[in-house]
Amino acid sequence: PRQVSLPILTFNRFISHDLTQTTLDSLHSSFSKAISSGVLFNRMSPPEIEAYVASGEGIGKAGGYAIQGRAAAHIRFISGSYSNIVGLPLFEVAQMLRGAGFLW
Repeated sequence: PRQVSLPILTFNRFISHDLTQTTLDSLHSSFSKAISSGVLFNRMSPPEIEAYVASGEGIGKAGGYAIQGRAAAHIRFISGSYSNIVGLPLFEVAQMLRGAGFLW
């Protein structure tokens, strides 16, 4: 039997479900907000998964993929904040800064 690597198993587990990414941003105890965003991957074949994992693009990324890279070709739908999925929900952080009196 062929041995399957841990990164392939992990990535396959993530893309087999609707993904929700939630970030809690806080500027101060009075300025906090949870931001949730969703990602729906297209079904990928085992060779496609192996090729993506072998590219190394997902190393060090939450979920083992980078939405702004090669993985984007397999993403069917996102909901919520794109920048939250990338790493920092910029719109929501800017809103909190404005609410705290900072002009962006």
